[in-house]
Amino acid sequence: MRFRLQLGGAFLIVFVAALGAGAWLIWRNSNGVATWLENRLRRFSTGMAQSVGHKIRTFGEGLNTIHDRTAFLQLAAVSLGIWWLIALAYREVLHAYPAAALHAMTVPRVLLLIGASMVGSMLQLPAVGGGSQLATISVMSSPAIFALPKEQSVSAGMMLWLVTFVTCVPLGLFFAHHARLSLRRLTEESRREQEQAPAGAPL
Repeated sequence: MRFRLQLGGAFLIVFVAALGAGAWLIWRNSNGVATWLENRLRRFSTGMAQSVGHKIRTFGEGLNTIHDRTAFLQLAAVSLGIWWLIALAYREVLHAYPAAALHAMTVPRVLLLIGASMVGSMLQLPAVGGGSQLATISVMSSPAIFALPKEQSVSAGMMLWLVTFVTCVPLGLFFAHHARLSLRRLTEESRREQEQAPAGAPL
């Protein structure tokens, strides 16, 4: 069990390091990275290539707001603090169950669940919670990782999704209403931007 956790932790470290390297490359030359990916994805789908290129350029513009090393360190500290609080929330939800196996879930083990949730969220599945919930349940019930009973895994996975994703929805809707934001209008504007921006972007 310990070896499997160490292997999972090593994979998570490599995954995060790869994401960090990708973000650094986009920060250095977002247009070059976007063009490189567009040229390769265009073989499969022109629309997908343009959409990916547009998202990378937009992400690069956001990264360019980091002006110096001090700002980067401040952002990194805030980000680590937020993820630490998320890990504590995961742990407390799992410890609320009477099962002894879930009480053994420490923060390092919980980080594997968070990593699985992040990877699963990339999959857009037509179900409540989508790929994030499915990945969390799969990791907890996997005999090679945590080997928890399926009933406990499903229940804990759904509760983690409710606590970490759904609880912020009412507050978000309140602030959106207070700011007089229309979700339908924002969705329509986002769709129009995705359709129009790639056509004018440099390829």
